[in-house]
Parts: sequence; C-alpha cells; structure tokens
Amino acid sequence: MKEIKNMISRYIKYACFFLLVQFLSRLIILIRHDLFDKLSESLVSTYVHGFSLDLAFVSYLILCMLLFDIILPFSWKKIRAIFIGVTTGLQLFLALVDSELIYSWKSKFNQDALQFLKFPQEAIASMGLSKILITLLFCSIVGWLFYKFAKKFLSLNEFRIKPLVKYLAISCFLGLALFGARQSLGVAPIGPSKAFYSNNAFNNLAALNSNWNFINQLFLPIDYIDLKSFDFAGNTGKSDYFEGDSSEAVQFRFKNVNCVLIVLESFNAYLSKDFGGLQDHTPFLDSLANNGIGFYNLYASTNRTDKALACINSGFPGTPWNSILHEPNKAKKLDQIADGFNKLNYNSSFYYGGDLSFANMNAYLNGHFNNVYDLENWPKRDLSKWGVHDEILFEEYFKKPHIEPFFDEVLTLSSHEPFDVPRDYNLPKGPYAPFYNSVRYTDECLAKFFAQAKTKDWYKNTIFILVSDHGRNIGVKGGENDNRICYKIPLIIFGEPLKGKVERINTVKSQNDLAKTISLLWNFKDIDLPFSRNLFESSGAFYFKNGGWGLLDSTHSDIDNEYFKTLNKSNNLTNHLKKGAGIQYQILEYYKSL
Repeated sequence: MKEIKNMISRYIKYACFFLLVQFLSRLIILIRHDLFDKLSESLVSTYVHGFSLDLAFVSYLILCMLLFDIILPFSWKKIRAIFIGVTTGLQLFLALVDSELIYSWKSKFNQDALQFLKFPQEAIASMGLSKILITLLFCSIVGWLFYKFAKKFLSLNEFRIKPLVKYLAISCFLGLALFGARQSLGVAPIGPSKAFYSNNAFNNLAALNSNWNFINQLFLPIDYIDLKSFDFAGNTGKSDYFEGDSSEAVQFRFKNVNCVLIVLESFNAYLSKDFGGLQDHTPFLDSLANNGIGFYNLYASTNRTDKALACINSGFPGTPWNSILHEPNKAKKLDQIADGFNKLNYNSSFYYGGDLSFANMNAYLNGHFNNVYDLENWPKRDLSKWGVHDEILFEEYFKKPHIEPFFDEVLTLSSHEPFDVPRDYNLPKGPYAPFYNSVRYTDECLAKFFAQAKTKDWYKNTIFILVSDHGRNIGVKGGENDNRICYKIPLIIFGEPLKGKVERINTVKSQNDLAKTISLLWNFKDIDLPFSRNLFESSGAFYFKNGGWGLLDSTHSDIDNEYFKTLNKSNNLTNHLKKGAGIQYQILEYYKSL
C-alpha cells in the first residue's frame, strides 16, 4: 500500500509542477507589452477558463513521464530531470513567442506562423537576431534551474517498488492521463473553443494554452477547413454583400493610360493627420491625397502582406488561417488585374526589394506579370535586414525600360519589421518609434520617386494608385474599436489623367474592392473577380483576421470565429452577425472549390 501511495504522490507532484509552469507561461505572456491592459475581465478568469487546456497539456507531459517509468529504472533520475528542464525552457520560449505574436498579429501561434518558419532567414530578420538570442539565453538559464530543481526533487522521491505493482499502477495512471488529454469519451476530443469564453479576443488568447495550441497547429490536417463548423445558423447562402453592387458606374474610363500601383508596407491611416490620425508621419502622401481622389475610411482586408497581394491583385479576401498563396494550386486559379492589362496589350511588371520566394509570392505573381523583379535583380549594396532599402528600389525602378502603355506594381518593404532604415529622424523614443521612423523614411522616398517621375515623358499619361498592404497596431488609442484602428489604411488615386479631379470619400470602403475598380476604370474584359466591388458605389468592409473576421459599417465591427460559435449555440445572433457569417461561409466555400 505504501508503494502505491508513493506512486500517487509522485504523479501528483508532477502534475502540480507542470501546472505551475503553465501558470508562469500565461503570466509571462501578459507581462510582455503590458497585455494586462487589454483584458476586460480579471486575470483569474483567464486561468479558470484556460484550466481545461492547461490540464490537457499537462496530461501529455504526464504520459511522457509514465513512458520513462515503464522503460527506465526509477534510479535513472537524470534523464527525467533533463526532460523536465528542456520542456520547461521550451514552454517559456513559446510563451515569449506568443507574446510577440499577440502584440503584432493579435493571435497566438497559428498556420501563418507555421508557414513563416519555412523561411528562417526572413523570420530572424523580422524578429531581430539579438532579441532571439536573448530569449534563448533566458529560456536556457531557466530550463537549467528547473533541471537542477527536478533532479533534487526526484532524489527526495526515490523508493523501491515491485514490478507487478509498478505496472498495475502505471496502467491506472495511463488511463487517467489519456482521459485528461482528451477530456471526452466521444469521438471529438477537447478543442480550442474550450478557452473561448469572452467577446474580448485578448481574454480568449490569454486563456488558450500556448503549448497545447502549438501542438494542435502542428498536427492540423492539410485539408482542415470544415465548412460545417462555419455553417452558423444556416447562413450558407450567397450574401447580398457582393451581389448588392451591380453598378459599373465609374467617373473615368482610361484607354492606353499607364497605371503605377504602389503598395505601401504596413502604412496605417492613423499615421497621417490628413487621414484622421493624431500623428504626422506621412506628409508627402497627404499632399498627394489633396491632389487626387482619397479614400478616408478604407479598411484592409487582411493583416499580412502575402494575403494582401491576393486581395489587391485578385480581389480575394484574406482568410482566418494561412494565406491562399501557401497553396499555389489554388492561388494560380485566381485571376489578377495584371491579366486584364495584359489582354489590353500593356507591358506589366512587378517590383519588390526583397525575396519574392518568401511566402510563395513569386509563384503567385509569375505567369501573370510579364516581368517580375526582386532582390536578385538589384545591386547588392545598402542592404537592410529584409532586402534593399526603398530608395534603392525606386532608383532601380527608373533604370528599367517603361514601354507605354504599361502597368507597374511596386511593393515597398522598409516599414517592415525590424524597421531597419538608413536614416534617423530623431522622433520621440518609445516602443513604436522604430516603426514611425521607417514610415517617415518611406514617405521621403516617395517624394523623391515622384520628383523623378515628373521628369519622364510618360508621367502625364499615368495614373498612380497608392494603397497600404495592411494596417497594424501603431500604439494609438481612440474612441473606435481596436480593429478599426489597426485595419484602417490609406488609398489614393492620383495623376494628370484625372484632369484635376479632387475628391475626399468618407464612406466605409474595403481594400478588397480596389481590383474590381481598376478593372472598371480600364474596362477589362473576361476577368473574374467575384469578391471585389466598385469602390465608387460600394459601402461597408469585410476583413479576416487570425481566427476571426470583422464586418464594418458605420456602427458595427468585429467578431471572433470561436466566440461566434458559442453565440450560435444560444442563437444569440443579430442580423449584423448573421450577415457576416453568410459572407464568411461564401468565401470559404469558394476557397474549398478552387
């Protein structure tokens, strides 16, 4: 009987120890970047609602300890202690990674991050090598301390046990651990929705166990989009959100007019006073808006550049998981605005200062643009950590031949993490200062670009369109929902073919509608853009974020998929939510059909 008590005591202590690490991991996530301030409920509530997944992950660790006890003598405590030290260090490392993802992406580790890991050089450049090394050093030291503690703890719990009693006890513990990992006797085990209890995304992210979520993301099947899980209250029909825009009315029709589309990395509307922000980091961009058509209440369709490329070029909204560009067989079936220009006998070119093999962007663009230029085509000088600086990109742009009529798309990168630019504008110090500095730099590069463009013969026959790929958290607060701030971006249509037309459009608009608008302005034929509308006629905006979506109009925005599922169980659905659910289902159904 004493032997059984010793075994029970051993595994209770294991469980308490592993649960303590889950407690510390959640605390680390919230301490970083003052994420406590984002919670709308008590810290205790995140532990209460996150306990089930905490227990599930602890059960996995208990299963590993049971395996050691099956195959190793009890006296081999060093291997067990090494396992505890290494796994503790890894768990804390993942907690720190998740804190960065929540801060930057408003999500924990997901399919986007998993795809990002396929490009380690870019991942290191984005996060910064010094930050990664410091994090690894911290986690290694903590892991070593836990190893020493575990070794001493195991020494205090040595005991002899008869083989028969040992394996009978292990069999019982094995059954309990397996149930703890699944927490269900049915077909479906515990899922992430167990931690989704609030309409505040940060509450849910804090409750979601980082380690369990990491394993779940690693083992998601390739074809993991279950349309049934998105069938909210029968909202599976086509939405009038897309069908309601039947007008093809535009203010201009361009024939043999050049088009230069400049996609600005991470430019948020709140960086600009002219676009409604409190900051003034884009003075030149603002000057263009005052000489053309500016969209002052426009929202990005997604939160990553690779997703935004499909949105801008194909009118295909972002998705709540990985980008469609990561599935080239699907992405290549999307029509692009470059196809429309090609059919009009335009010369089409894409310019980028970085490596387009990242996130499969090259696979998406090739075959649509006549020419695709990236880092391999630029001189290897003045390199940033992400690629060539924007001023180098713009300089090289003018060295390429521009045979009219032409369509050029230019994607900037200097305002991408880690915001490595060659000039310091002495902005006030703070966590967002490097980003503000990089935006100021790109804005200055734009001014030089247009000064040089004006010297070209083709300038007077060219329409310039400037739009951000996506917004981001830029450290501003306001009376608006956080996502309305993060997703709001500028869009400007500018050029002499507008014949002096100046207009400020304040209706809620979607970045996703730019593709159809270009199609109408240049009168494309046989180009299928099913989810893009006419910006001059449409209203409202729909966007995907990590694990959720937002539907914007003058009063409404934002919902999380998992939280929406809990609402669905109680049939607590407003017409606004039902409309968003229908839009989402329609887009996902199309995605599955490609």
